[in-house]
Amino acid sequence: MALTLEQIAERVRWGMPLTPPEVGKYLSVAPETVISWIRSGFLVASNVATGARPSYRIRPADLNDFLDSRVEVPRTHTFRARA
Repeated sequence: MALTLEQIAERVRWGMPLTPPEVGKYLSVAPETVISWIRSGFLVASNVATGARPSYRIRPADLNDFLDSRVEVPRTHTFRARA
C-alpha cells in the first residue's frame, strides 16, 4: 500500500524510518534519485536487508541533515553580460 504525502509527513514527525520511494514522494523526486544519493554517500541510510538486494531505511534526522546540507548559498556576486 502506497502512503499518501500526509501519511509520510506524519511518519517524519514521529521519527519513523522511511523507504527510498517514500522519501522520493516527500521530496518530489524519483526513488532512483534517492538511492543514488544513498550510494554516493550524500544521504545516510541503513540497509535492513539480509540478502544481496539492499533494502534501505532513512531516519528523518538523516533526511533533515541531508536537506540542511543542500540549502543553496545566496550568490554574493552577480555576473552581467557585456553590452
